[in-house]
Amino acid sequence: MPVVVIEAAAPVGSWRPPEALTYHRTLPLPPYTTLVGLLGAALGLGLPDAYRFVDEGGLRIGVGGWHEGELRDLWKFQKLGDKEVKADVLLRECWTDVRLALVVETPDAKTAAMIADAFRSPAFPLTAGPSDALLKAVAVRVDDAQPIATRVLAHALIFREISPKYELHESLLEIPFHRVIRAPAIERLPVGFAFEPDGRRRLLGRDMVSFVADAIELAGDDEAIAGYVVEPQSRILRRSRTFSTWKEGLKWTIPVHRYDSTPTRVEGSSTTPSPSGQTLRKDRKDKPTENT
Repeated sequence: MPVVVIEAAAPVGSWRPPEALTYHRTLPLPPYTTLVGLLGAALGLGLPDAYRFVDEGGLRIGVGGWHEGELRDLWKFQKLGDKEVKADVLLRECWTDVRLALVVETPDAKTAAMIADAFRSPAFPLTAGPSDALLKAVAVRVDDAQPIATRVLAHALIFREISPKYELHESLLEIPFHRVIRAPAIERLPVGFAFEPDGRRRLLGRDMVSFVADAIELAGDDEAIAGYVVEPQSRILRRSRTFSTWKEGLKWTIPVHRYDSTPTRVEGSSTTPSPSGQTLRKDRKDKPTENT
């Protein structure tokens, strides 16, 4: 199976949940909708065309990565009320020294080569969330790989909710006191949008995902997760302080996924497409979703 691996880095990154208002907390990694947007930016496609390209091309996307630090950015702004202008503040949480590996599973070598070329020379600037947080692809390659099943996961987006009975993969006796251990985070996030002729977009649905940071081992009754093993090639990832703590004896496995409107399957793929939340309920009138 041709797989495109894009290693990328950004000085600052932030991916706020859609419900965030005056406090913009950030997700640990870019969510699925952001991954589709990044692919579209590299190819020079608008968001509706990017979703169509992923769906019709039989692509599956995944991401893994980490950050070396964090900050909170305080903004003061003015908002227009009914009769007066009011001052308010906005606090944005950001990661610093972001390191990512994007994985795109493709059905054929031609599509893989096209995507790889697009990320080497993107049509539009790539960003790690906000428009001023530029993201640079530092290494792009096409591998001929097969997915493997694993019970040990680290620094990756998992496209389902994992069991809370997981165990830390490392021994607590071997972890330095100064090192921060981050537990997995479970989120219910958008899976895609329906696009109206007038340009508006409507949320199609949500699904449960898990963000895994420090290496964990799944519970015995939890199903193993399939993904692609990624061995970082760029110096900026390999020399990272975070990578140096787990590079020995641990395979970095990154799952891939696609949310479909219809349950189709690509032969040899590592995951079954999920139609979860994709059908619009006829008895519900969703407002256009913005800035997601």
